[in-house]
Amino acid sequence: MQKRQRIPRFHNMALVVFTYGPFEMTARQLCLSMVAVLFAANLWRVLGWFALLPAVLLLPFGWLTIGGRPLEAWGLCLLRYWLAPRVYVWREEERSAPDGGESA
Repeated sequence: MQKRQRIPRFHNMALVVFTYGPFEMTARQLCLSMVAVLFAANLWRVLGWFALLPAVLLLPFGWLTIGGRPLEAWGLCLLRYWLAPRVYVWREEERSAPDGGESA
């Protein structure tokens, strides 16, 4: 008798926290948006209106995806690429004489 496997159907669906008409906000988007807003709020005393610039730069990380991956995943891939050592090894092949004997 063959063993049957259960395949999860909704394993890559995001948890929707807030819905208003066609607009949906996932838990990830809510958390990253709150981080952006709190970051701007903490910088407000020092920078004034310029505190909105970091918040505006952080917001796309919660809302945009490229190739089905969020921007922070692409950022981690880029960071890992920059930190990975690049070592190239030249391996010279051993050559033998055409008659199969040792060459001098």
